[in-house]
Amino acid sequence: MSPALLLLSYLIIPVVGFLLWIGYLGIIAHHTRQSPQSIWAFIKQYIAVLLQLGAFSPFAVIGGLVFIRVYLLLISSMSQLGLQCVLLIINAAVLSGIVWATTLLFFTVHGMFINDRNMIASAWDSIRLVQWNLMSTFGLLTSVILIYSALFRIWQLAGPDTWFALIAILGNAFIGTGLTVATFIYFRDRYQQWQDIRQLIMEELRSRQTHE
Repeated sequence: MSPALLLLSYLIIPVVGFLLWIGYLGIIAHHTRQSPQSIWAFIKQYIAVLLQLGAFSPFAVIGGLVFIRVYLLLISSMSQLGLQCVLLIINAAVLSGIVWATTLLFFTVHGMFINDRNMIASAWDSIRLVQWNLMSTFGLLTSVILIYSALFRIWQLAGPDTWFALIAILGNAFIGTGLTVATFIYFRDRYQQWQDIRQLIMEELRSRQTHE
């Protein structure tokens, strides 16, 4: 394969994967919404989500590369100076920051599809929802990671030339979809519960202001 075709494949494959991933999540959200949605509305929503995430992706990639570069330079400097304690603190801080950011923003795409919100508003909704349901959210994400990791190790036991490999592929797809559906249902129900509580609080405040 020529270098040009190789470079083109490196560019096309991530784009196609990104399109399929957004469509996959959109289909799941379409079937877990409480309110019905027409096919045309789904297509428009898919395009809107795709454009927003597509526009944000280059900035996220560039920001990630810059962060990795700075982090590696900082780690290299600390290692050369022999500051092992500082190195441990930096590693712990970076790891904690990544975990917290991932957890707080985990439901951003969920909100974009289920609630028809733009990316910024959906990210804010995700942060607030996780704050209101911190322990249960950690429990859900931990369970998803443990289940998927355990099953992934089981599927790896299948030989590439056996029928079990086909079963492993289908099983991995089935379980992975089930876990993804669980996160969408969790977001849908917890978001509605949060909105109901918020509405009650607002009505109570208005009632107090009226009586005063």
